[in-house]
Formats: sequence, structure tokens, C-alpha cells
Amino acid sequence: LHQPVASVVKDRDGKVLRIFLPPDGARRMHADFNNISPILKKTLLASEDQWFEYHPGINPISVVRAAIMNIAAVRVVSGASTIPMQIARMTEPKKRTLWSKSIEAFRALQLKLHHSNNELLEIYLNMLPYGGNIV
Repeated sequence: LHQPVASVVKDRDGKVLRIFLPPDGARRMHADFNNISPILKKTLLASEDQWFEYHPGINPISVVRAAIMNIAAVRVVSGASTIPMQIARMTEPKKRTLWSKSIEAFRALQLKLHHSNNELLEIYLNMLPYGGNIV
């Protein structure tokens, strides 16, 4: 859940002099929950998991909705991944199968049991890939 971050060397005025990337080459900087913009948090929840505060890690309503839409379309057109499920997928990447999805769901339940919502949002924002080698 807590991947290695880049080491940043700054001068006495706080100007960045050099960044040393972790072994995986990702430009990963840790962001503390309290330093993350409330607007970013609200936007993230609105677009990724609007029921995040209320579900136990999986959203049964979204699962049923996605199942109905996918069966009607005879292909995958909608998903039901919650933020905890996405954390589970990023932590343990697997082929996208129904079995993998069930493991993600189980891990999501565990994450919600052991971490506060604020901790999960911080973990998610610190794991999320932003393109290229920026995490």
C-alpha cells in the first residue's frame, strides 16, 4: 500500500536541486491527506466512487447495475469498481477476470475494515498513475 517514493534534495530555501527516483523509476511523491485539496477529494469521489463514504468496500447497487448493463449489451460496458477495489487491483495486478474481480472485492472489504476513509483516499491518491512515470 505504501510504495517507495522519490527522494528530493532541496536547498536551504526549499528549491528542488535533485530528485532521486525509487528503483522502479516512478516519479512518486507522497502527498499527506491534509495537504490534498478538498476540491480534488470531492471531484475524485464524484467521478470514481460517489458512495465511498457509505459502502463497506463494494457497492452492491453498482454491481447489480453493471451486471444488468453488461448482460444486456452482451459485453462489458460498465464496471462497479470502488476506490478500495481499485487500490486492491493496483496493489496486486492480475488478469481482468471474474475470479480476479472477486479477489479485489474481498480485499476491498478488508481495506475498509482496517483503514479509515481518509487513509484510503490518501493511499489511492498516492498510488494512482498520472501518466508516463508520474505516480
